[in-house]
Amino acid sequence: YKDVESVAQLEKDSDSKDETKKGIEAKDANDSDVTEKTEEELKKELEGKKKRDEAQALIAAEKLEESLPVIIELAWAINNRDISKTLKHTCNKLFTDANVEMKVRYERAEAVRIIGKQFYEVGKDSESNTTTVETGDIKARAEVAVMRTMAKAQGQDMSEDDTEVMINQAKTMAAAQKAATAAAAASAATPLQPPS
Repeated sequence: YKDVESVAQLEKDSDSKDETKKGIEAKDANDSDVTEKTEEELKKELEGKKKRDEAQALIAAEKLEESLPVIIELAWAINNRDISKTLKHTCNKLFTDANVEMKVRYERAEAVRIIGKQFYEVGKDSESNTTTVETGDIKARAEVAVMRTMAKAQGQDMSEDDTEVMINQAKTMAAAQKAATAAAAASAATPLQPPS
């Protein structure tokens, strides 16, 4: 009786293993269909996300270019305030230094007056030679400044001539890219006509 029971149990186990195996095979087939669909959906999602990211980057670049004059004005205001504050504290220290005689403080004041007069003259001359600075020029100089900083951080040294060459190259590349973008936009706007 025990032998029959063990054979019956083996057959039952064998049948359940076959059913499990068939179930697993069916599940694997379904999973592969789901995986294929999922891969296709993922590819489409990635393409869509890439296009959205490119569009967002383009919009961000346009917004940055539009706001560049405001950013430069803000930087000038911050620098102007910093320079004024530093001059005020420096002059205060020079003129109220109790450790030196009054004659020395007077000489210091005279030296500051001479320096101030020279700065005023240079500023007055530069106002008559005012030139407009293009956004592209500022952008190129900022990009080169970042590259130069990174090069210095890596122990590389760049001369002023190298910097100017890089600025000119950046301007040329930006102009070429702008022209290519304009050409692409113009060609996209022009409808294709069938040959006659």
